[in-house]
Amino acid sequence: MRSAVGPAVVSVNGARGAADGPAVPMSPRDLAQSAVRAVAAGAAEVLVHPRTPCGRESLSPRVVGPVLEVLRGAGVRVPLAVPASIGAEPDPAERSARVGAWTVLPDRAVVHFAEPGAAGL
Repeated sequence: MRSAVGPAVVSVNGARGAADGPAVPMSPRDLAQSAVRAVAAGAAEVLVHPRTPCGRESLSPRVVGPVLEVLRGAGVRVPLAVPASIGAEPDPAERSARVGAWTVLPDRAVVHFAEPGAAGL
Protein backbone atom coordinates (compact mmCIF):
# COMPACT_ATOMS: atom_id res chain seq x y z
CA MET A 1 0.00 0.00 0.00
CA ARG A 2 1.31 3.45 -0.89
CA SER A 3 1.41 6.22 1.63
CA ALA A 4 -0.88 9.19 0.98
CA VAL A 5 1.94 11.42 2.13
CA GLY A 6 4.73 12.07 -0.36
CA PRO A 7 8.38 12.59 0.39
CA ALA A 8 9.17 15.36 2.85
CA VAL A 9 10.14 18.64 1.21
CA VAL A 10 11.71 21.28 3.43
CA SER A 11 12.07 24.98 2.73
CA VAL A 12 15.10 26.06 4.74
CA ASN A 13 14.40 29.79 4.55
CA GLY A 14 11.27 30.47 2.51
CA ALA A 15 9.98 34.02 2.36
CA ARG A 16 11.50 34.81 5.73
CA GLY A 17 14.43 37.18 5.93
CA ALA A 18 16.94 38.48 8.47
CA ALA A 19 14.29 40.71 10.05
CA ASP A 20 12.42 37.56 11.08
CA GLY A 21 15.16 36.57 13.49
CA PRO A 22 18.69 35.26 13.73
CA ALA A 23 17.62 31.62 13.28
CA VAL A 24 16.63 32.23 9.64
CA PRO A 25 19.54 30.99 7.49
CA MET A 26 20.67 33.65 5.04
CA SER A 27 24.22 32.90 3.88
CA PRO A 28 25.03 29.91 1.66
CA ARG A 29 26.93 28.36 4.60
CA ASP A 30 23.95 28.75 6.98
CA LEU A 31 21.57 27.42 4.32
CA ALA A 32 23.80 24.38 3.85
CA GLN A 33 23.93 23.69 7.58
CA SER A 34 20.13 23.88 7.81
CA ALA A 35 19.73 21.67 4.74
CA VAL A 36 22.12 19.03 6.10
CA ARG A 37 20.14 18.93 9.38
CA ALA A 38 16.83 18.72 7.51
CA VAL A 39 18.03 15.82 5.34
CA ALA A 40 19.32 14.03 8.45
CA ALA A 41 15.84 14.45 9.92
CA GLY A 42 14.24 12.90 6.82
CA ALA A 43 13.79 15.60 4.19
CA ALA A 44 13.80 14.11 0.70
CA GLU A 45 14.06 17.46 -1.12
CA VAL A 46 15.31 20.93 -0.14
CA LEU A 47 13.68 24.12 -1.40
CA VAL A 48 16.01 27.08 -1.03
CA HIS A 49 15.42 30.77 -1.70
CA PRO A 50 18.87 32.13 -2.67
CA ARG A 51 19.56 35.61 -1.28
CA THR A 52 22.01 38.40 -1.94
CA PRO A 53 24.41 39.39 0.88
CA CYS A 54 21.93 42.15 1.84
CA GLY A 55 19.17 39.55 2.19
CA ARG A 56 17.12 40.15 -0.96
CA GLU A 57 15.78 37.04 -2.68
CA SER A 58 17.49 36.67 -6.05
CA LEU A 59 17.46 34.62 -9.24
CA SER A 60 20.80 36.00 -10.41
CA PRO A 61 23.15 33.24 -11.56
CA ARG A 62 25.82 34.91 -9.37
CA VAL A 63 23.62 34.18 -6.35
CA VAL A 64 21.88 30.92 -7.27
CA GLY A 65 24.98 29.07 -8.50
CA PRO A 66 27.13 29.59 -5.39
CA VAL A 67 24.25 28.65 -3.08
CA LEU A 68 23.68 25.38 -4.94
CA GLU A 69 27.42 24.64 -5.03
CA VAL A 70 27.76 25.20 -1.27
CA LEU A 71 24.76 22.97 -0.52
CA ARG A 72 26.09 20.19 -2.74
CA GLY A 73 29.60 20.64 -1.37
CA ALA A 74 28.24 20.28 2.16
CA GLY A 75 26.91 16.84 1.26
CA VAL A 76 23.25 17.61 0.56
CA ARG A 77 22.46 14.65 -1.68
CA VAL A 78 18.71 15.13 -2.16
CA PRO A 79 17.10 17.14 -4.97
CA LEU A 80 17.53 20.89 -4.62
CA ALA A 81 14.73 23.20 -5.76
CA VAL A 82 14.74 26.96 -6.34
CA PRO A 83 11.52 28.95 -6.72
CA ALA A 84 11.55 31.05 -9.89
CA SER A 85 8.93 33.38 -8.53
CA ILE A 86 7.72 36.93 -8.62
CA GLY A 87 9.07 37.34 -5.07
CA ALA A 88 12.61 37.07 -6.40
CA GLU A 89 12.06 39.00 -9.64
CA PRO A 90 8.78 40.81 -10.34
CA ASP A 91 9.45 41.50 -14.04
CA PRO A 92 8.50 38.40 -16.10
CA ALA A 93 11.06 39.07 -18.86
CA GLU A 94 13.88 39.66 -16.38
CA ARG A 95 12.86 36.57 -14.39
CA SER A 96 13.06 34.48 -17.55
CA ALA A 97 16.41 36.01 -18.52
CA ARG A 98 17.92 35.33 -15.09
CA VAL A 99 16.76 31.71 -15.02
CA GLY A 100 17.99 31.27 -18.60
CA ALA A 101 21.45 32.48 -17.50
CA TRP A 102 21.84 29.87 -14.76
CA THR A 103 24.92 27.73 -15.34
CA VAL A 104 24.64 25.81 -12.07
CA LEU A 105 21.21 24.24 -12.13
CA PRO A 106 18.91 23.12 -9.36
CA ASP A 107 17.28 19.73 -9.72
CA ARG A 108 13.96 21.51 -9.99
CA ALA A 109 12.76 25.07 -10.49
CA VAL A 110 9.40 25.86 -8.92
CA VAL A 111 7.21 27.97 -11.20
CA HIS A 112 3.91 29.37 -9.95
CA PHE A 113 1.67 29.25 -12.99
CA ALA A 114 -0.63 31.96 -11.63
CA GLU A 115 2.22 34.49 -11.91
CA PRO A 116 2.69 36.62 -15.03
CA GLY A 117 5.19 35.11 -17.47
CA ALA A 118 5.05 31.61 -15.95
CA ALA A 119 4.12 29.83 -19.18
CA GLY A 120 7.19 31.20 -20.98
CA LEU A 121 9.43 30.45 -18.06
